[in-house]
Amino acid sequence: MRVNNNHATINVKNREKDEASVLSFCKRMIQNRKDYHRVVHGDLTLLSEEDERVFAYTCQHKSMSTSVVMNFGRDEVSYNIPEDDMAGGAKTTGSSIPTGQEDAKLQQGIKLEPFEDQVWLVPT
Repeated sequence: MRVNNNHATINVKNREKDEASVLSFCKRMIQNRKDYHRVVHGDLTLLSEEDERVFAYTCQHKSMSTSVVMNFGRDEVSYNIPEDDMAGGAKTTGSSIPTGQEDAKLQQGIKLEPFEDQVWLVPT
């Protein structure tokens, strides 16, 4: 298999240094999965069945829940988080697009950039 022409700029070595890269996001999410068992062992509830641009769900495990909101479209999307999922001061654990708002508190209305994912920890 031939090496891609842009291998000098787009490669693992460069992506590891870039906090905004997909590789860095995947590493953070894998670490979240290891750190927070509720992501693996919780009860899943779909939140966005009516909006085909967004896939959103919560995963409840014991006294914590995780909310995940994903924009699968090419356009920015506004999404309203159900009020029940906002109680207790949820904080973000990651976004596929760094916003500079790490550890931000969850707002009812959030904006998702094209193809952005956001993950929130919600104490219940």
